Amino acid sequence: MAAKKFVLVLVLAAIVAGGVSAQNTSGKENYVSGTAGILSAGAAYERFFTPRISAGACFYWANAFILWNELEAGLFGRFYMWRGLYGELGLGFHQHTGFSTYKYEILGYTYTGTDYVKTTGVGITPAMGYKFDPGKPGGFFIEPGIKIPITIGKKTPAWSLLSSDESFDLGFGAAFGVVVYVGMGYAF
Repeated sequence: MAAKKFVLVLVLAAIVAGGVSAQNTSGKENYVSGTAGILSAGAAYERFFTPRISAGACFYWANAFILWNELEAGLFGRFYMWRGLYGELGLGFHQHTGFSTYKYEILGYTYTGTDYVKTTGVGITPAMGYKFDPGKPGGFFIEPGIKIPITIGKKTPAWSLLSSDESFDLGFGAAFGVVVYVGMGYAF
């Protein structure tokens, strides 16, 4: 079902693309980028199919000390709306670690707790960013953006006062995060 919605969004984006100005005027089709920081790292490959539509693969890790941790490996589709401004939808493996409220049952009693929980499963990642070339089109580029990963999967304690046992099942659930990034790369 989620795959059908993803394909529908890409098809609608292609239909709307007719009246929007082109992004990729450099003639370059392959873009490789990377991010590196004190609390994050990542890499991406992007291939343009039309001047406004591209697809690619990415991997990233982001951390905000003990508050949360994000790890993603997946595929994405982008639609360039105006110049370098794009909307993105990603799908892949995702792991979100952070504080979460959950319910669990022991000996027939239901308890509610808040702990440091790891959610591992499918990641659906809407994003928005801007890609610009500081010089002539093509070659070196800078790409700031924001991702809002939604992880849907199994929840287990990452570190807990109750149990640090990975087999302690907290059930199925969703987790959300926000990742702000600045990438640099090269088009060829």
